[in-house]
Amino acid sequence: MDSDEHAIDRLELQRAVLQAIPDLVWLKDPDGVYLACNPRFEQFFGAPESRILGRIDRDFVPPELGDFFRQHDLAAMHSSTPRVNEEVVTFASNGHTELRLVEVNEAFLQLYGYRADEIEALRLPDLYVPEERERLIALAHHVRGLVNTGEWHQQRRDGSRLVVVSRSHDIGHEDRDCRVAVMTDVTRLHSARQRDRSRLRLLESLARGDTLPALLEQLARDHEALFPRSLCSILLLDNAGTQLLHGAAPSLPDAYNQAVHGLAIGPQTGSCGAAASLGQRVIAADLQSHPNWAPFREIVAAHGLAACWSEPIIGAHGRVLGTFAVYRREPGEPDAEELEHQSFSVQLAATAITQWTTTQQLHRSERQLRDILHAIPDLVWLKDADGVIRSCNAAFAQLVGRPEEQIVGHLAADLLDADTVVALDQGDTAIFAGGATHGCELWLGAAGGQRGLYETIKTPLHDDRGALVGVLGVARDITLIRQGARALAEQERLIDTMFGQTTDSIVLIDPDTLGFVTFNDAAWRGLGYTREAFTALQPMDLQLDLDEGEIRQAVAQVRAGAPQSLETRHRRADGGIQYAMLTLRMLSYSGRPLVSAVWRDITESRRHEARIHRLNQAYAVLSSVNEAIVRLRDPDRLYAEVCRIVVEIGGFRLAWIGQIDGEQVLPVVQAGHSDGYVEQLSLPLRDSRPGPTVRTLLSGAPAVVNDIAADPRMAPWREAALQRGYRASAAFPVTVNGQVRCCLSVYAGTVGHFDTEQVALYSRLTQDVAFALELRSAEAATRQEQLLREQLMESVAGLFFVLDQQGHVVMWNRRFEEVTGYRPDEIRARVATDYFDPHERALIAARIHDVFAHGEAQAEASLVGRDGRRTPYLFVSRRIDLDQPLIVGTGIDISDRVHSERELAGYRQHLEELVATRTAELEHVNARLNREDQRLRAMLSLSQKASTLGEEDLLQLGLGEAMRLSGSTAGCLHDSDDASRLQLLACTGCTPESIVVPDVPSGEPLLPPWELARRQGRPLVLGEATPGVALPPGADQMVAVPIIEDETLRLMLCAAGKTEPYGEADVRELELIGMDLWRIIRRRRIELALEQAKVVADAASLAKSAFLANMSHEIRTPMNAVIGFAHLLRRDPLTPRQRDHLGRITDASQHLLEVINDILDFSKIEARKIHLETTDFDPRDSIERVVAMLLDRARAKQLVLDVQTAHCPPALRADRLRLEQVLLNLIGNAVKFTPQGRIDVRATALGGDSGAAWLRFEVEDTGVGIAPEQIAHLFAAFEQADASTTRRFGGTGLGLAISKRLVELMHGRIGLRSEPGRGSLFWFELPLLPGHPLAELPARPATLLAAPAGLRSARVLLVEDNPVNQEVAAELLLSLGLQVDLADDGAQAVARFSAGRHDLILMDMQMPVMDGLLATAAIRRLPGGERVPIVALTASAFHDDRAQCLAAGMDDFLGKPVEPGQLHRCLMTWLGPAGSLASTAAPVPPLLEDDAALQSALGAAGLDIPDALARLGGDTLLYRRSLQLFAEHHRGDAAALRETTTGTTLRSRTHAIAGVTGTLGARGLQRQAREIERAAAACGDRVVNTGLQDRANRLAEALDGLLGQIDAALGTERVPADPAAGTGGHQAAQDTLRDGIDWPHVQALLAALQPLLAEHDTAVIDLHEQAAPVLAPALGTLARALAQAIDTFDFDLAQHILVQALAQVHAALQASGHAAE
Repeated sequence: MDSDEHAIDRLELQRAVLQAIPDLVWLKDPDGVYLACNPRFEQFFGAPESRILGRIDRDFVPPELGDFFRQHDLAAMHSSTPRVNEEVVTFASNGHTELRLVEVNEAFLQLYGYRADEIEALRLPDLYVPEERERLIALAHHVRGLVNTGEWHQQRRDGSRLVVVSRSHDIGHEDRDCRVAVMTDVTRLHSARQRDRSRLRLLESLARGDTLPALLEQLARDHEALFPRSLCSILLLDNAGTQLLHGAAPSLPDAYNQAVHGLAIGPQTGSCGAAASLGQRVIAADLQSHPNWAPFREIVAAHGLAACWSEPIIGAHGRVLGTFAVYRREPGEPDAEELEHQSFSVQLAATAITQWTTTQQLHRSERQLRDILHAIPDLVWLKDADGVIRSCNAAFAQLVGRPEEQIVGHLAADLLDADTVVALDQGDTAIFAGGATHGCELWLGAAGGQRGLYETIKTPLHDDRGALVGVLGVARDITLIRQGARALAEQERLIDTMFGQTTDSIVLIDPDTLGFVTFNDAAWRGLGYTREAFTALQPMDLQLDLDEGEIRQAVAQVRAGAPQSLETRHRRADGGIQYAMLTLRMLSYSGRPLVSAVWRDITESRRHEARIHRLNQAYAVLSSVNEAIVRLRDPDRLYAEVCRIVVEIGGFRLAWIGQIDGEQVLPVVQAGHSDGYVEQLSLPLRDSRPGPTVRTLLSGAPAVVNDIAADPRMAPWREAALQRGYRASAAFPVTVNGQVRCCLSVYAGTVGHFDTEQVALYSRLTQDVAFALELRSAEAATRQEQLLREQLMESVAGLFFVLDQQGHVVMWNRRFEEVTGYRPDEIRARVATDYFDPHERALIAARIHDVFAHGEAQAEASLVGRDGRRTPYLFVSRRIDLDQPLIVGTGIDISDRVHSERELAGYRQHLEELVATRTAELEHVNARLNREDQRLRAMLSLSQKASTLGEEDLLQLGLGEAMRLSGSTAGCLHDSDDASRLQLLACTGCTPESIVVPDVPSGEPLLPPWELARRQGRPLVLGEATPGVALPPGADQMVAVPIIEDETLRLMLCAAGKTEPYGEADVRELELIGMDLWRIIRRRRIELALEQAKVVADAASLAKSAFLANMSHEIRTPMNAVIGFAHLLRRDPLTPRQRDHLGRITDASQHLLEVINDILDFSKIEARKIHLETTDFDPRDSIERVVAMLLDRARAKQLVLDVQTAHCPPALRADRLRLEQVLLNLIGNAVKFTPQGRIDVRATALGGDSGAAWLRFEVEDTGVGIAPEQIAHLFAAFEQADASTTRRFGGTGLGLAISKRLVELMHGRIGLRSEPGRGSLFWFELPLLPGHPLAELPARPATLLAAPAGLRSARVLLVEDNPVNQEVAAELLLSLGLQVDLADDGAQAVARFSAGRHDLILMDMQMPVMDGLLATAAIRRLPGGERVPIVALTASAFHDDRAQCLAAGMDDFLGKPVEPGQLHRCLMTWLGPAGSLASTAAPVPPLLEDDAALQSALGAAGLDIPDALARLGGDTLLYRRSLQLFAEHHRGDAAALRETTTGTTLRSRTHAIAGVTGTLGARGLQRQAREIERAAAACGDRVVNTGLQDRANRLAEALDGLLGQIDAALGTERVPADPAAGTGGHQAAQDTLRDGIDWPHVQALLAALQPLLAEHDTAVIDLHEQAAPVLAPALGTLARALAQAIDTFDFDLAQHILVQALAQVHAALQASGHAAE
């Protein structure tokens, strides 16, 4: 209580403070609706708080201003921090007069610099600059009534200017017309725009190629234009960094500019010299007094300069490029605005200087690169899209035989012979079409007629926009290389043939000790051992596939005389693997039996092809990357191109380049199959276990992982890499200027991909990339040029040298030093001829002279080294003209070629024979491969078309392809429909009739080819002379091929008409074609079957949905009566035992409804559409409630049912219904399967984190237990422990499946442990959020809620077609004091609403004549119908159906059965006043005694009386009334059933009969109606068939019999059925009204009895005696029950009956058109 009082005091204090705040204070919801405000805010809008709350800004201000406020609100909501908006506003309470300022906010004062007491003296024009005041005053008289927005120049109190955007509109303020204005400071935005324009002009000048002085002069003039008193000077720092040179100073005198040109920098040298030296701004407000300017005072005074401030121009890496100085002719310091703009101008100046300098360096680099390209001996040319040559180097010009100027601009066809032109154009079309690099080897003819083989690479060239503009070609003369390589290969093949056996490894092994006795060199050398180490080994040390036992077993078999041959793997000394073909034999060596182990290393034969392929790929990658280096200048584009080349040409799955960014490695570009791998990489530099990429970046050395699955360095990324197919990876550093700039990481799809050569080549690749980056570094152009020269020389595979005119070597590569053996100083001192034998020096001298004379020459000679070693070389040289003529040459080692040529003569004849043989074999293989390729292409095309063809067309097309591929003109295809007969499927080149085999006159049985092949089960090639076979007419030969799969004949393919005889190749090809065709046909058949299965599955799904919807409606309808009457029964005074039983009935009924909902939701659980509802509850109550429902069953079996909840939390927030359903399933199973002993139920909190608690529930029994093999299937749907469980204990096996899925939906887990014969323990754990304390949970009402006063005058229209449900709902509404009008269908509801006013409509959904949706739409169109609340009464459990109700125009919905609490809340929502949900409990009357006579009479009629009374809460009076209503309203149903009608009408009639007969206990009749209803639903709108009509007639007979027995039991005279009569709920009342009953008088008598009964006044007895003669004929059974209750002084029961009587009278009055009083 004290805490509540303190809280109230705090609220009052906070409200008082809010009211006293002089600032505007308001509160809005997320939609912009005002929730609260203070008095100051009321003045702003000119309205009280009551008018402001619930409205938005646009209700008070113009839409433009309202939208402006809304934008600021949204920005504040989206921001994570408070926002401050500066707005100038005019209060509606003050107005405006003569442009006087009435109110301003604090932001205004801060913006303009005024104090609050100065505002009253201000006028609006005072804020504007003088030149705009007149325009403001003129505008003020023209914008009245309008919203105005404009940009203005204003001034602050201190005279400084600013630019604002003003938005204003009219507003009322204190009974005056005012105008509110919002000022937004855009000064910085205005300045930013000016700077953007300056930046744009600078960029445009740079793009035009303007000179640096022009750019700097433009910057100076832009600054002077903004600040007219300023004179700007830009000085540039020289390359030595010691002097400042004149750059631009358009407004300073020329004499002064000349004086400062060459000014030395220093910390005390003026402003510019000091700024350049110190690297910071230097301000001299007075040049005559500033110490830095002492040496220059005379000159500045002479030119009238008084102040100067200078700022250094800083370029990349903090380097000072110059200074930007501003001079003034009067002393003073700069303001902040000018300094800010000066800094901006300095940035632009730095950009201009850097860009101009970089451009000049790039031009120099391009010239140098062009010189190098012209010096390269390879051919280089560039063609555009039209084939015109746009550029070429000297080597290409030499090939053409013309100077470059005569080549450029011409087509190749104008310059070269036709064959060379065709070769040069090869691949150009593909490049322009696809943009891919093209490489090939071409024969090109030179101008002199000599032809050579050139290795050519062509790459596309793009412009700046990425458009393809030309092709760059590079070609290298490889004629001599190919000749030497070919000779070498021929030599190697010859040696392999002659000495193949000598390469085998041979080891003699002791069969007893398995020790090595002796071996040849190939054995230990092939495995990488030394002879000494190999001697100590045994076979087990080498073997990877056989252990010692298997080796001894093999030795024993050899000893027994059975030589062994096998393919195995050996372990090499370095840990590698050798694949070997091993042969074991016994032999005698020096009289000693030994095992001879001979193996041949087949590792290389396996790996050779892959290795050659990888090397070719690597060389192609290297070549393409080098071409890209020449072509691309941008590093990022080069990175991307390198990754693309590595993936597309190198065959890697992924390539990416990463570089260090702070403390981690970030990817820059990538290519290939990443699938998110690169994006999710996390590579910190300080990782304790760095991966290959980080190691490479830190160490600068390549890192190779040849097996990702086994290498521990890849552990953090192993799983993701293996999922994407990565098996090996490597990282190669890109080192620029000694620093690792980035790293290239590549991923291969095979283990062991990276050998030494691969690593070397890709290391060379990254070196080339690094070299390109170094070449393009503008700041190190000179050093990069030298590095490029060295790289180019070292990249030459052989010798590289440069000679001057005297023959001295002036430049060479490292290989030159290695071959000659001379030091660099010795090389410089020697001439070129000194390196050759005397007899070759004349030749060398002549070739040197030829190069200087003609520009190119080549020679073959032996180079003599210092040690006398002679090495033959091929020298190729060209002349280049730099400062002096020089010779650039390369030397290729041709030692192997020379050696090969010497041996070639001896082997030539033998090799020519081998070549001829191999050529024939290759031609045969090539022909076979060609046929295979055609077959695969044809079958692929057929497979792609299969999905669009029928089977017949598919077979015909496939047969045609088979004939085409086999060269046949006719063929047929048969299908084997059984084991003894073939069926023709398709034929081509013939007709089905022509395939019939003609009869033979001799009468001998002849078989067609396909039948004979079927019988023999093998392909047959048959001719006219084949005995026992008859070929079709016109066929001289035929091949029949059976297509067999899984030992079953699938197809028979026959072909004929080939011009050549059919052979084995034809048979094999037809077998392959037939098998492919069968697979395509089988796949097509499966596709068609799947399509049909999908249609069937969709139909089944629709049927399932319809079944669930109908079952939901039919189950919930009778549950309405059970729950409703159980609730009404609570009002009777009961004994404690009766009240306990009634409580259990209520809980069981409620839980039964919840279980029904869960069972209906089972399909939604599977479809993931079930919804959990979270509420606060006490889990202990849930356990006790479930245990109470099962306690009687446990006691009946004498079981001990113990509950332990001491450690259970008192309040939790979760889904109570789902929790109780799981508990009910588990405890119910324990009771069911426990014949004796005890059951323990426990709930224990396991602790939690972050506010969540784990609650464990356990149900342990001493029952039969479960076998271990049955536990795995126990939680599956429709599964029980064994097949006999259902027979012994009952059940469907669905409970545990639902429990498991519900627990998983609540993010929990469930399990069990069990032992047969000892019992089971089922448990589940749920993460539950703590709920409110138990004291805060609302108490469950134990009695019916009495109606608040606000409901007693309301009038409700109840629309319900079922009389029982109608009466239950009406009684609940009447008990709350409401006036109730009834309607039996939608049409009556529309009529009732049109006749009178209703405050609420309760609308059933499924009704005859007009359903609830149509009725709602009709009411909404009536006057007043758009406002009346309409609440749907639906038995549907599906959210879609409920959403359909709301979409049709309904306002709410109530689920059936209707619970009183839900009904009360719904009524209070739409009818009751706010805060009236609290109510008091009203007493309820006791139950009537059972009517034994009624039960005996109706029992004979087949009614289940106990079941019906249980549904009605034991109320025999209500049951009697329900029977009477059934007899009245369904008397015409039998005649209607006998009429022939459609399935839809019959379904509607049987649906109503099934619903009410189930409530009355007529189970047999209900089942019969349900079956007919389902059958009628399948007929739809068609007329029912004879069989279904007969079933309807039998139902009509049964219905007549039941009505007769009910009439007899109730003593009611049966009224003949009127076919024209409806089944409306008010028909009886209308009939009685025509008999002369005065219903208003009856209503008045009952109203007089009601207050006397409420007061228990005995005067009611006399009044009832007087009214009885009027009440008896009108009320019938109810009148007799009312008399009995009053005579026995049971006034509470009499009140209960009186309420029902009033409802019946009210219905009669409504039927007669009387208005309720």
